[in-house]
Amino acid sequence: MRIGLKLDLDFDKDQIYQRLYGGHSVPLRLREAGVEAVEFPLGPSTDLRDAADKARVCREVGLQVSLHPYTEKHEANPAHFEGPRSVPAVIHQRFLALAAELSRDQGETVVNIHPAAGSADLAPRADLQERSVQFFAWANGWCCDNAPEVRPVAELQVAPDLEEELIRIGDRPSELSLIVNRSGVGACWDVGHAEWNHRRFGTSKHPGGELWRRIAHVHCHDVDQADHQVLRRGEAHWQRFLQELSETDFVGTVIIEVAPLTFLEAGGWNALTESIAVLKEAAGRTSK
Repeated sequence: MRIGLKLDLDFDKDQIYQRLYGGHSVPLRLREAGVEAVEFPLGPSTDLRDAADKARVCREVGLQVSLHPYTEKHEANPAHFEGPRSVPAVIHQRFLALAAELSRDQGETVVNIHPAAGSADLAPRADLQERSVQFFAWANGWCCDNAPEVRPVAELQVAPDLEEELIRIGDRPSELSLIVNRSGVGACWDVGHAEWNHRRFGTSKHPGGELWRRIAHVHCHDVDQADHQVLRRGEAHWQRFLQELSETDFVGTVIIEVAPLTFLEAGGWNALTESIAVLKEAAGRTSK
């Protein structure tokens, strides 16, 4: 089980990053702190040459790189998928091609993608679900044909609040299981999303038997009065999940998905290193 951290592409310029990392090289300091992987968030307009350059810097210190496209409320979202010439396919093929480039150096490369999201006016839930299946089946087929070491995965989404009038496919375990099983891709289990969804709507916070076997990637963060909080010692759902995951044959990456400002507000560098330490403890990577 590899330990990773979400890392914005402007990590070398952003003032919040500079404060958190004390002006040092962010990739190098992460590696020295025991982090083994990073995940880059990408958007439809992201400069992918810049992303490739930043990935190269991270690879130079031994960090594995995964990619996490965000396309909600954009025509590139899987909600608009209508085949390989549609905008979602064209845009995501760029992300998959970047992952293919990375895979030539680092081997298996995960591209973590949210299933369809859209208003009820766009399409009924059943249609958005089917578009998600078809989108991930296309992505899986493209990788099989062009980049066999690139692994697209579908993430458990955070369920929208009722007033949002938004549908997010895969915001419950049963629906995510349907998506990954029908399309052939792996699942990204977001432990914080599962807990947050359970607290607000009573959905299951456990993957269930079949979905457990499809987990290829994990996002991890704590939940208190808000989502995406730093990891702390003490009883928490994410700890129990990782302890159970460590008893399986899971060999993927667990990404700590916490913003640098949240780390700063929680204690700065000490909060970051504590999150790494307690994650490793829960995963059985070190003794308490």
